[in-house]
Amino acid sequence: MGAAASAPRQPLRSLSADSVRELVESLGPKFADLAKQLQENGYDGEVLADASDEDLDELFGELSVSKLQQKVLRNKLRKSLDERPAAPAVGLAGEGLLGVAKDLPWIAPVAFLIGAVVKAAQDAAALKEDAARFVRVVRSVEGALQRAAADGKLTEAALIREALEEALAHCHMLAREGTCVAMLLSDSATFEALQAKLHSACEACAADTNLLVSESYDQAKRLEKEVEALGGAEVVAADPKLRERITASLSAADDQVAAVAAAPVVEYVVDAYDCFLSHKRSDCQDLVARVHDRLTDAGYRVFIDREDLEELPKLKASVRASGKLVFFMSPKIFESDWCMLELCTAVDSGVDVLPVTVEGTTWGNGERVFPDAQIDVPESVEIQGQVYYPRAAAAKAFAHAIGLEHSRSYFDAFIEKLSKRLPAKSAEDLEAKFKAQDERAARYDAMEQQLKALTLMMQAVAQIRGDPEEKGGYAADKAVVAQLATPAIAKELQSMMPVAACEPARLLAVDEAGLTGEALRERIANNAELKAVVAEAIAVHGSDMAMIATVEKDKQTIVAAEFREAADDEKLDGVAVPREMTHCQHIIANGGAPRDVKWNFSLNDDTIDMTSADAMAISKAGHAGFGAFHAAAGACMDESVPNDHSAAEYGPGTIGGVRKLFTLANDEEARYRGVPIQVCGENVCTLCTAGKGDGDVKDLEALAAKAGAILEKQMPKAVPVAAQEPDAPATNDDVGAWLKARRLGKFADGLLAMGVECVEDLHDVEPEDCIALGMSHIQQNRLRKELAKLET
Repeated sequence: MGAAASAPRQPLRSLSADSVRELVESLGPKFADLAKQLQENGYDGEVLADASDEDLDELFGELSVSKLQQKVLRNKLRKSLDERPAAPAVGLAGEGLLGVAKDLPWIAPVAFLIGAVVKAAQDAAALKEDAARFVRVVRSVEGALQRAAADGKLTEAALIREALEEALAHCHMLAREGTCVAMLLSDSATFEALQAKLHSACEACAADTNLLVSESYDQAKRLEKEVEALGGAEVVAADPKLRERITASLSAADDQVAAVAAAPVVEYVVDAYDCFLSHKRSDCQDLVARVHDRLTDAGYRVFIDREDLEELPKLKASVRASGKLVFFMSPKIFESDWCMLELCTAVDSGVDVLPVTVEGTTWGNGERVFPDAQIDVPESVEIQGQVYYPRAAAAKAFAHAIGLEHSRSYFDAFIEKLSKRLPAKSAEDLEAKFKAQDERAARYDAMEQQLKALTLMMQAVAQIRGDPEEKGGYAADKAVVAQLATPAIAKELQSMMPVAACEPARLLAVDEAGLTGEALRERIANNAELKAVVAEAIAVHGSDMAMIATVEKDKQTIVAAEFREAADDEKLDGVAVPREMTHCQHIIANGGAPRDVKWNFSLNDDTIDMTSADAMAISKAGHAGFGAFHAAAGACMDESVPNDHSAAEYGPGTIGGVRKLFTLANDEEARYRGVPIQVCGENVCTLCTAGKGDGDVKDLEALAAKAGAILEKQMPKAVPVAAQEPDAPATNDDVGAWLKARRLGKFADGLLAMGVECVEDLHDVEPEDCIALGMSHIQQNRLRKELAKLET
């Protein structure tokens, strides 16, 4: 339905006691009694707006409001204090395009680059106005590529990747104001030139260039004139005071730019719904409320926006999570940008659209009882910097649709017909819906991890190469610009940290196989069968060491390892290494191709050198994995640290084992040989050997298949919908046990601290809370899925 654009939120202070009741009731059935008590006691919006935290504590105590309900209600009241809508969150760019990478593998790096360019532009410290405009251009490129892929027209062209690499380098130069000043005084690329190159690249990919956005970049032009007025680039470059003046001018201009493009990125994995009711509130709010109540009473899960859902990603996620979009065609439906967004999202996501003509509605001055997409539907709408094309979406949705006609006189018959058009309510349908949500959560996790790593590494590597002595200052800024003025660093880092085109599906397989978190710890502690496979691998290759390691989204963890000869204090089980530092990641990224190379930690053969200045800079910049690994490396070189000192957060791995590994890795004659291990149909682990022994890498394939069978046999058993316990546990201890049984036990303490008192309370936990606790989106989806199963 239309969100805040069609019905702006009333500020809290203006609400009557009756309106406050409606506001609180919108939070869900558990808030109904509280809403009634607030109304009966005369608490209107003005009273609640003026109440201090202490006043609210006293009020909530009197009304016996649980901690979690207090938190939810406080958030709702806080959002309602201001007449202006909260700053909308921006969805993660590139995620949608990544969804077609399994069929078009070449598109995966393009999707990651789009996400990285948008993130770099959103993070700009200067030229924010121009950067925000460029974000709209890049998002339109993503949309055009996605549409071409959906139509089966997208063709591979190297130009699109080259253009995005240049754009990424340019956007990274805006990361600091000082660097930006140096950039303005250089001959680097401009947003205008990059825009033209992106448009040409889309044409080369057979994408529809009519879908692309063109922008003008006035902020840079204004600053260019200011530099000229001060005597030109050379004069400004030579005078620190003039450079400071330009920096101040940049800051002043950027302070006036609304930070839409730089809003915090929040992505939502929401509950599954049978249908989403899309409607223009001012036309048919009461009708749709009646439909919602009747369908809900009949047992359907129905989404209706009763809380002014402004977060764009959450709105779109709710459409995607629905089995059908029921589109109420009232007189002004096509005037609502938000309804057009919902229609476009449904069509793009493959959600079935059911058009419902509201009684008395016609088009073309009464000539048509069904809208003509080419006449009655707007060609495009822009919402929060993103362009949508409802005319094309409507043409596709209405082409073969068999709609319904609403009748006030025969409302019961209308509801019966509508119910028959909704998805069948079976456990199999629910599992299919969850699978779709799993896939999207995995795409988000894959995209998020790659962008995080690439952004941090680009800045760190460029900084240390441009300013190796770490002196800082304008001269260093110019050197950093020189490093970032070409896409070389981006290209180099991407070759060092490749991601498989099927990465989202692979991450799901890793999770389902129990090769993350608590389940992985159990594997490491109970791996006798895997140890036997590792010992066979040593014998087959005559190698000095062999191991089985799981390749997670951000690290590689050794599940089982053996040395040919080792002391009791030389163990590797449980030792984790940043994914970007490993040979194994290349086996996974290359679709499982065996790997046979010299095993030394150098920049040769596309492996980051763990002792290089680049890696140290990445560690100092805050990369947790690099930091932990360098700490372990430091401990290895410290003779005062005994061999039996732990080197693994979970598992028996020791410093002695890591020392022995380093000795082997630094032997110039040692070779690394590795093959993938498939679980759940995806390459999730590797079996590899290292040493001077001879052997064909393909000799490991039979052992890898054996290891895969062992891992699949040990997979956590999924609980089917029909087997879920009927009653949710009620105590804190039971909540912890319930979470642990679903491999979410490590989040129990955090959730209990938030006020969760029973499993039912978990329904009220917001996605932001899950993210704050460190849940991946796959884990969030697992939580929502398990909660939904309890209701089935």
